[in-house]
Amino acid sequence: MAPPQYLISLMRKTRISLRPNPKNPDKNQVTEKKPKSSKTQKPTQASWNDQLDDVDDLVAEFRDLPSKFQETLLPDLERISTTSKVYLSKANKEITNGFKPIVGKKYAPTIASIACFAFILIPLILVSLLFNRIKAYFSLQKLLIFIQIYLCIYFSILCLSSLVTGLEPLRFFYATSQSTYVCVQVMQTLAYVLYLLLLLMYLILVFSTETGPGSKMLGLGQTFVGFAVGLHYYVTVFHRVVLRQPPKTNWKVHMIYATCFLVICLLAMADRRKKAYMEEGGEEGKKS
Repeated sequence: MAPPQYLISLMRKTRISLRPNPKNPDKNQVTEKKPKSSKTQKPTQASWNDQLDDVDDLVAEFRDLPSKFQETLLPDLERISTTSKVYLSKANKEITNGFKPIVGKKYAPTIASIACFAFILIPLILVSLLFNRIKAYFSLQKLLIFIQIYLCIYFSILCLSSLVTGLEPLRFFYATSQSTYVCVQVMQTLAYVLYLLLLLMYLILVFSTETGPGSKMLGLGQTFVGFAVGLHYYVTVFHRVVLRQPPKTNWKVHMIYATCFLVICLLAMADRRKKAYMEEGGEEGKKS
């Protein structure tokens, strides 16, 4: 016997319903939703790898500082000497042309050279006289603490502004006004060289007088940190200024600088308080 007609139509409907629907594949297979978890995990893994790469790059920069300094110092000095010779020759010609109507062509070059040396020597003499006056009121250690507080605040402001705005301040300054940026970096570099000279003077003073081991270790520590930060700043900022390139810094570098100067400043203040306490105790013992 042949099956009834309604059974045949029912079987056809069930076959059609069991076929996969190409328009809606999600209704047929529920297990296809699993790859979404892998897609969400990839960005987190990538961001974590990027953070590790940034840390590795920062450590590698500090490790390669001596070799980079040796490779870049002599070429930078050659570029600075050539550019400074050009600027000095232009300035000397302009000064000579300015003195020609007053003293004549014969004495104008000598007077121009004397005027150039006077502009260099007079500020140095004034600075030395001012330092001798200040030394009576402020000791060398107080001056170093003041400079370290200033450097800590300066690099903290750079770090916070980079985190808040998302823009690196030195790169933004370089992009907006390059000539002003170069002048500021040259002035900051010269000021930091003076700071390094003060550190060497303090280190010589500490080891030449009768001081405790804590003061000597503090002198060595702050000298090492000062030269390390200056070396890294030279490679990442000033060397690139000479090459007319933007600085290679970020908020992590500024944070490391600020932390180093903060720790040294706190140690120096603690050592100064210890010295004051020992001196007061010695004076009280003599009076009793």
